[in-house]
Amino acid sequence: PFSTVDLSNNVNLEELNMSGDALTSLDLQSNAQLLIIDVSAMNLETINLSGCTQLETLTLSSMQSLQSLDISSNTQLIEADLSGIRFIGQPNTVLESLDLSQNTNLELARIQYFDALTGLNIEGANALNSLHTYFMPNLDIDFNSNTNIKGLLLGGMAMETIDISQLSDLSYF
Repeated sequence: PFSTVDLSNNVNLEELNMSGDALTSLDLQSNAQLLIIDVSAMNLETINLSGCTQLETLTLSSMQSLQSLDISSNTQLIEADLSGIRFIGQPNTVLESLDLSQNTNLELARIQYFDALTGLNIEGANALNSLHTYFMPNLDIDFNSNTNIKGLLLGGMAMETIDISQLSDLSYF
């Protein structure tokens, strides 16, 4: 099993689909042509997406060990599907915050199973029309900071009060 992969010379790579439980680090800063990334890696701690300026679809699944995620330079991102892991006794307790404010083209965000995630910033992600969040008991989010949301799905959350009063275009909840 491999813990790192060197893709620095694969500058024409447009799609990456990779899985591997031993993978701990992935540096994609040289892969500016990537449009689609789909990675499933339980032990992935770091991923560098700073050079992926054309990225449209990001799927990260089984992310038990992910330390942080910076997608601020991925301004062409349309869809983000980010998933921790849900095994009894093995929650993702590392990733604490996620900032989508620079992802101005993001239309759909699915984020689930990040037990330590306390902050999710969607202000500025003005194209975001569907937000799905599941099983993040500590999440604090201001839904009214992005009034373009038309679809909102929440599940397994510990929020006592949810203020969606400013989401006048909401069509499903």
